[in-house]
Amino acid sequence: MSDVWKRCEGQLVDNRFLLQKFIAATTHCVVFLAQTTETQPQTVAIKFIPAEGLQPHQQLALWNRAAGLTHKNFLRIFHSGQCNLARTDLLYAVLEYAEEDLSQVLPQRALTPDEAREMLPPLIEALSFLHCNGLIHGHLKRVE
Repeated sequence: MSDVWKRCEGQLVDNRFLLQKFIAATTHCVVFLAQTTETQPQTVAIKFIPAEGLQPHQQLALWNRAAGLTHKNFLRIFHSGQCNLARTDLLYAVLEYAEEDLSQVLPQRALTPDEAREMLPPLIEALSFLHCNGLIHGHLKRVE
């Protein structure tokens, strides 16, 4: 399936976001590195989820609510919307791009005890902030 998404590189989403590079796909989402088409282009990540089976307005409202929250340990959500890509109706969120993330490290090696101790306080702080604002993070998962 990743070859289908790879062929989407170079496409323009919402006349505002140029898909530059397919990053990853799971059964639940697809992520691309993209560039805004603004006067001063910005590198962003775009996460797509299938619109099928969802109430699109509810998911978009949730992303808009999350976009209004700011925290030093969060990636910002700049924009969200609906589109059709690879003949699939999708919802998407345009996010601040992180140069690296934990999902890139863990398949290659386990965290050292010091790295885990360093990572946990910011994670707990961010999750607590979400909970205090009536939200939860729905996709924390254990990597084996």
